[in-house]
Amino acid sequence: MPNRMLSRDTALKLPSKLRELGQWAFAGCSSLRELVLPDSLAFVPAYTFSDCKSLRTLTIPRSISGIGTKALPMAA
Repeated sequence: MPNRMLSRDTALKLPSKLRELGQWAFAGCSSLRELVLPDSLAFVPAYTFSDCKSLRTLTIPRSISGIGTKALPMAA
């Protein structure tokens, strides 16, 4: 299911106090090209970036200790 709230954003930098992402958080954000994850995150859940076909730059901080199944578009 496309995430219609974020479907028009092309670049995002998430807030530094963000503690977690939900599964499928950015699924279907077809125009998202660049995303910066904050150091406050420790895990990227399964299918977080499912069907993000335009995502070209994903900045993953060293704080990430795990990435869920098929969380990244290239893992689909």
